[in-house]
Amino acid sequence: PGEPAPLEGEALKSVRLVQIAAGPAHALAVGEAGELFGFGSNARGQLGITAGEVERRQLSFPTATRVSALIRLRVRSVSTGPAHTLALTDTGEVWSFGDKGCGALGHSGARSQSQGSQ
Repeated sequence: PGEPAPLEGEALKSVRLVQIAAGPAHALAVGEAGELFGFGSNARGQLGITAGEVERRQLSFPTATRVSALIRLRVRSVSTGPAHTLALTDTGEVWSFGDKGCGALGHSGARSQSQGSQ
């Protein structure tokens, strides 16, 4: 247990956040312009931060990091589960990433994934 503190991260310096969602070990925040930021555990790809952005697959991000999987889209809303994330864009598309256990991602495929799928 710790004292409350503001979110940190270079990525958030000039961003006005309009929504946040949190799972047991990860959280995401939506910026006013539709940016999506993630922090916490990425062990199942639930942050949507892909290995191409980091030298190795990082399992956690202690400060807010821009979600690359949806960087070209404007996110309006985000929701999290235990190890997955769903994001709704301004065009009405729903994107998912993370652990697909019990069909949580809403699409076929046998693996968890860190890149968004529609």
